[in-house]
Amino acid sequence: MADGSEDCVNVIFEGFERREVEAILRRLGWTDVYASHEATLEGGTPLLELEYPVLLEVVRYHIRLFEYGGKIVGNVHFNNVDVKRLKRLGLHASDHEKGVMFIKTQLEKVACTSVVKGKECLLLIVAKCL
Repeated sequence: MADGSEDCVNVIFEGFERREVEAILRRLGWTDVYASHEATLEGGTPLLELEYPVLLEVVRYHIRLFEYGGKIVGNVHFNNVDVKRLKRLGLHASDHEKGVMFIKTQLEKVACTSVVKGKECLLLIVAKCL
């Protein structure tokens, strides 16, 4: 996130409140996170962190959301087992583009979405449809 970790801000919910975003994601099958490492956005902790399990808790989509600049922003990515790192600590590899495209497909059913090229990665903008 903006704190220098490997996660870039790649999703922005415009015009939504936290409870609305959480309700939408939970309806789409996102659940509480089983395990995660700490992440911040300019010192702020996540206001919401969810996962969409694909295979147990090892292969999953993962989202962290923060309140920043009056909007809900964060990172969504696909976690997969990194076999080389698994031997050491059970670590995973993250695919941010795959995460963006997965959640975009889900959210197209309930909101207006667009993907733009951001400074560091693809950026999904989610807005309420008029």
